[in-house]
Amino acid sequence: MKKARQIVIPEDRPLTFEEFYDFDLHARNSSIWYATEYTRSEQQIIEKLLAKGYIRDDVEYVDKEGVEHRANIIDNVLETLRENYLVSDDSYALGLINRYRGSKRGDGYIRRQVIAKGIDADVVDRLLEETADEEKTFEAIEALAERYMNSSAYLRVEEGFKRSQKLTTHLVSRGFSFSDIQDWKDQREE
Repeated sequence: MKKARQIVIPEDRPLTFEEFYDFDLHARNSSIWYATEYTRSEQQIIEKLLAKGYIRDDVEYVDKEGVEHRANIIDNVLETLRENYLVSDDSYALGLINRYRGSKRGDGYIRRQVIAKGIDADVVDRLLEETADEEKTFEAIEALAERYMNSSAYLRVEEGFKRSQKLTTHLVSRGFSFSDIQDWKDQREE
């Protein structure tokens, strides 16, 4: 397998226009390939470019007329990706949220996982709120609870408070809030 090209941007002098153009083109092509291979967050694109040797700061370059300019290659690449709809933290986060909800996970777990992928917490919170569905949450809790209540770990515990506490702990570990679990228990008792 071919190793990705690593670059070294000289920091002791301004780049020539040709050097800047080559670095900029390489960064764009690498990022476009990376973003279209799988859906990615902006943070993942930045991390990939930094791993290749690009720097987060502005670089100086001299154009063909001898005029000095400053530009941030990573920011330019991200702008290009956004303009061409190749990267969107909202759509990336929404895809992750839907995938985790499909695997019967609570909002707490989903929030931690999506933030770990480099999505801003405010974006995650907004999307979780917009896509919240109490009925589906209760269905997910019900499915996990039924499966857990049939497990030997649950059945070994004597009935009563300990069993209820063990079930609650299990559901909380799957990312469901205490209030959702209590609402589900209350609904179940009716």
